[in-house]
Amino acid sequence: MNEQEPIDAAKEGAEKAEPKKEGNIRFSQWVESSGEAETDETENEKISQCLAIYEKYKALKSKLATHEKITIFLTELSEKRGRSEVRGTKLFHLLAGSPMKGSFWQSAPLDFEGNEISDFITGEFDDFLEAEAERQLVGEIIAVCQEYFGEEVADDFRGLNLPDALGYAYSLLLEGGHDPDEIFLQKGVVVRESD
Repeated sequence: MNEQEPIDAAKEGAEKAEPKKEGNIRFSQWVESSGEAETDETENEKISQCLAIYEKYKALKSKLATHEKITIFLTELSEKRGRSEVRGTKLFHLLAGSPMKGSFWQSAPLDFEGNEISDFITGEFDDFLEAEAERQLVGEIIAVCQEYFGEEVADDFRGLNLPDALGYAYSLLLEGGHDPDEIFLQKGVVVRESD
């Protein structure tokens, strides 16, 4: 039977007291931990910018086509700028969800000088918001027409974009003897830009 080595309490305590190697953490964890430490105003501004871009990205991530566009964009950017340079930015790893060392999150640049990643995400986000607003407006137009022509009229609008849906709604309402502008105004549906 092998004899076990006696536990050296002093040695064990010293081993436990040794500082742990810096592990990889996600950006949000780093923000939480760095929030406890004092960071200068510039660093806080960069963190806010980073989080703002990430919030936009999270909204876009659910849209598969947009997510694919972002992946293609980052791949093409890596070919143009160099893989290591792209991977040297906070935004790349934030969007990829990569855990990195706290020292990386602290020192890495947010983006390139030309803000290529930030501008791309912001542009996609603005397009996304515009498309969402259009979808909502088409839904409101359909709801107005359903009030006058019944639920089944919604099928006629399937696949129509905003200008086509609006044109079809106008023709339906006019044929039914209604004033479309007056009806949309009464219902609070803004279908035209105010002068």
